Amino acid sequence: MELANKCSDSDVIVWLDSRGFLFGTMVAEYLWKPFVMVRKKWKLPWTVLSQGYWLEYWKDVVELQEWSIRKWEKVSVIDDLLATGWTIQAAIDLVERSWWEVNNVSFVISLDEPWLADLDSRKKLEEYNCNSIVSYK
Repeated sequence: MELANKCSDSDVIVWLDSRGFLFGTMVAEYLWKPFVMVRKKWKLPWTVLSQGYWLEYWKDVVELQEWSIRKWEKVSVIDDLLATGWTIQAAIDLVERSWWEVNNVSFVISLDEPWLADLDSRKKLEEYNCNSIVSYK
């Protein structure tokens, strides 16, 4: 319910693969809002939008079904864990590239150790309304 309250001003709930199947559906159902998954490459049917990003040692890709969100809708992007911030930033870029407004970025757990918080990928998230339920320092 705490996550749902943080997302109440959004039109659509977007959650990253794969724990999103558990948490995201409950948040969306509680708010009576559509639920959309951002998943790893080749896991979604139909036509998708893709966004590449770098992890520590390799490049990865996340995808979103292109018809799943209407233009100009306000979107909450949620992930279970914030560490480096690369995956959530790729999801945000994917949403914004498609003319959707990210009005909330939430996490179940945020790892906020100083060396993680100082990463450029984490600093890019400062422009968004970011919050987490549990924070570890």
